[in-house]
Amino acid sequence: MAEVVELRVHGVGGTPAEGLLGTAGPDDLVQVGGDVAAPFMARRKDPLVEGYVWGKLTSKGLLQPLWLLLLPFTLVNVAGWTHPPERDARFRRTPLAPLRTLIHVVSFGLTATYVLWLGNITVNGLLGLDTLFGFAPTRTVKIALAVVVLYLLVLAHLVVARKVQEGFEGFDGPGGRAPKPKTGATGPGVPQALADLGTPFSASGVKAFGHLVGRRDGLGSDDFWKRSHESRVLLALHVLVGLGAATWVAVQVYAQASGGFLGSTIAATEQARTQLNLGVTATAFTEVLLWLLLAMGIVQAVGWRFRPLDRTEPRFRFLAPMTAAATGVGLGSGFLYGLSVLVLNEGGRVLALGIAFGMAAVAWAAGALGMGVWLFVRRSRLGREARASIPGNTAGPGRELNGATPRMYGEIAMARASSDAGRNGDLVMTLAQAVFLVVGVLELRGWVRFEEVRFLGGVATLGHVVALGAAAAVLAFLVRRAYKPDQRRLVGILWDVLTFWPRRFHPLGVRPYAERAVPELQHRLVHHVEERDRSVILSAHSQGTVIAYAALVQDGHVFDRVAKRVALVTYGSPLWQLFAMAFPAYVGRDGFHRLRRRLFDGGGDDTLAWRSFYRRTDYIGKEVFADPALEEEVPDPAQGPVAASQPADPWPDPPRTPWVDLARHSFYNWEEQLKGWLERLRKAMTSG
Repeated sequence: MAEVVELRVHGVGGTPAEGLLGTAGPDDLVQVGGDVAAPFMARRKDPLVEGYVWGKLTSKGLLQPLWLLLLPFTLVNVAGWTHPPERDARFRRTPLAPLRTLIHVVSFGLTATYVLWLGNITVNGLLGLDTLFGFAPTRTVKIALAVVVLYLLVLAHLVVARKVQEGFEGFDGPGGRAPKPKTGATGPGVPQALADLGTPFSASGVKAFGHLVGRRDGLGSDDFWKRSHESRVLLALHVLVGLGAATWVAVQVYAQASGGFLGSTIAATEQARTQLNLGVTATAFTEVLLWLLLAMGIVQAVGWRFRPLDRTEPRFRFLAPMTAAATGVGLGSGFLYGLSVLVLNEGGRVLALGIAFGMAAVAWAAGALGMGVWLFVRRSRLGREARASIPGNTAGPGRELNGATPRMYGEIAMARASSDAGRNGDLVMTLAQAVFLVVGVLELRGWVRFEEVRFLGGVATLGHVVALGAAAAVLAFLVRRAYKPDQRRLVGILWDVLTFWPRRFHPLGVRPYAERAVPELQHRLVHHVEERDRSVILSAHSQGTVIAYAALVQDGHVFDRVAKRVALVTYGSPLWQLFAMAFPAYVGRDGFHRLRRRLFDGGGDDTLAWRSFYRRTDYIGKEVFADPALEEEVPDPAQGPVAASQPADPWPDPPRTPWVDLARHSFYNWEEQLKGWLERLRKAMTSG
C-alpha cells in the first residue's frame, strides 16, 4: 500500500509551524528537512503530515521595517511583470520589448533620482548644521563629508544587494545542483562586489541585459528562476547609474560653491554659503520619469487591445504597468520631496511637485469616496441576499446558536461586499496615478498653473501636507515600531504579495522569496515521489497556492513524472482574484487547466487532480476555476457541527464553532469540507 504525504504550504504573514499543522505547540513537531530559515516540519504523532514554513524568507528581524524605503523600487519591479499577454497584441509584432525597455529606463531613472534627492538632503542638511559630533567643521569639510557619505551609501547598497542575491537568487531546482540554503551566509566580499561593476561591459553582460529586455519565458520555463548572472549585471548597471548621479551631485556642489569648473557663470552667492540649489536637478529628473511613464501608457494603449467590459476575466483593465510604476515613482519622489521640504524648507520650482501630489491625493480621495458609495449599496443588496439564504437563529437566550443573529447578518454582508470591492481597486489606482502624471507634467512644464485656477489654490498646500505627512509617518514607523514584532508582521504581509516575482526590472527592491521557495518545494516533492516512492497531497493556502502552482507548473521530464503522483488542494487562493488580474501574461485559467491535466488523475477521475475551496467573505482568495465540479464554497460563518457533536479530543485541526464568528481568510484547515476532501484523496491515492 503506497504511502501518502500531505504537504502543507502556508500563506501570507508567516504562519507559525504549529498553526500550519494544527498542533498545540512546537513540541508536537519535528523538523524533517530544510534549514532554520525555511524548514519542513512534521507532526510527531503523524509524520505523514508535514508543512513548508517559508515565512522567515520574507522577514529580517529588526531590519524588516527599513524595507519600506525599498517599496518604490519593488513596485517598479512588479510593473515589469504586469504587462498583458502577447495574444492581446494589436499587431503581429508584439509591443512587449518597447514596454520593457521603457520600464528599465524608468527603473534606472528612479535610481538616479533617489541618489539626487539624497544628495540634496545630505549636502544641504550638513550645511545647515553648526556643529557635527561636538565639532564645528568648515563649510568645505561639510560638503566633502556629504559627498563621501553619498558615495558610501551607493556602494553599501551594492554590497548588501549582492549578498541577498547570493542567498536567494539562482537557487537551482531539480535537475541542477543540490540545494544549498544560504541564508545567513556571508556572501561575496566587498572586492568581489566591486569587481561585478565590470560585468555589464563584457560580452556576456551585454547578452544578459538583452535577455532582460527581450526574453519572455513563462513560469513553466526550466530556467525561469535561474538568472543569477542577469541579476548581477542589472545590479551593477544600477550601481553605476547611482555612482554617476552621485558624481553629478559632486560636480554641482563644486560648481555652485566655487563658481568654477563648469560653473563659471554661477556666482558663489550668499545663499550658496548655507544651501546649494540641488533640488532643481532632482525635480528635473522626476519630470523626466513622469514623461517616461506617460510613454509607457501610450505604448500599452496603442500596442494591446483593451477589454474593460470583459468580466469573465479579472484583468487589470487599464494600464497596469504604468499604474504600478507610477505608484512606485510617486511614493519614492513624494517621500524624498517631503523630506526635503521638511528638512530644507525648499522653494521655487521644487514646490511644483506639491501640486501633483495634492491633485493625486484628491483623486485618491474621490476614488475612495466612490468605492465607499459602491460598498454601501453592495452591502445592502448582499444583506438581503444573506437573510434569504442563511437560516436565522431561533434558539432561546443562553442556548447554543442554530443560525445567524441579526448582528451576524450585518457582518456577513459587509465582509462579502468588502471582498468584492478588491476587484475594482484597479480603477482607483489608475485614476490617481493618471492624475498625478498629467498634473505633474503640466505644472512642471509651466503649461498650466493650477494654483491660479479657481478653487484649486489650496491643492499645493494639500500636496505639501500629504508629502510631509507621508515622510513623517514613514520615519515615525521606522523609529517607533521597528522593535514591535506585530508591526513587522504587518510589513511582512505586504512583502509576501509584492516580492514573489524575481528582481528582473529593479535589483534594489525587496528580496524575492520565490526564487528560493519554489525550487526548495520542488526538491521536497522530488524527494517524496522519486526517492521515497510516495504520493503527495500538496495542500496550500493563500500565497502558498502561488508557490505551489509555480512549483508544479515547471516543465521538464522530472516534473512530468512527479506531477502524476501529486494532487493539489488550494484554499483562499489569490491565483484568479489577484494574480490573474495583475499578471495575466503569466497566470490564467488556460495554465490552470494545463496543470490539472498533468496531476494525479485518480484512475480517470480528473476532478481529484486539483480542488479549490473558498469563502465569499475571503478578501484575498476566491474561485479559481468558476466550475462547481472543481471547487467548493465553504460557508462562513461555520454552520456545523454543533459543539455537542464535536469530538472530545479535536487534535489536530479543531473544528470551528458554528455561528459565532467569520473566519474570512483564515482557519481553512478547521473546515469539515476540506477535511472530508483530504480524507477522500488519501484513500484514492493509497489505492491507486
